[in-house]
Amino acid sequence: VLNLPLSFLFLRLGYPPETIYIVAIIISICCEIARLYMLRRMINLPVRLFLHKVYLNVIMVSLVAAIFPYLIINSININFVNLVWTTLLCFVCTFISIFFVGWNKKERILVYKKIEVLKTKIIRNNDEH
Repeated sequence: VLNLPLSFLFLRLGYPPETIYIVAIIISICCEIARLYMLRRMINLPVRLFLHKVYLNVIMVSLVAAIFPYLIINSININFVNLVWTTLLCFVCTFISIFFVGWNKKERILVYKKIEVLKTKIIRNNDEH
């Protein structure tokens, strides 16, 4: 609710347009802190454990996923074909990072099972046709 009026205020004060993103991020962080505080009071949410399991995990996945594409981007010429390849590389690195860094063993096993079910359905559908 505060995003629009605060962004407008900062723009009227002469700040650059990218300021609206900074305002949005700061408001989001404040809202997240308020939510965590309320959840701690309402359901005894262990905030430190939550932050460790969620935010630290997201940060680690993001860092690991960004390393290889960053190195590649800095060593190639900028053109459309390289943009496409780099985008595909980012998707692959992100998936691999999520799979090995972001998910625990139980989650990986669950994904394997879902893939097997999907493969079985696809094979069964192909056999019927």
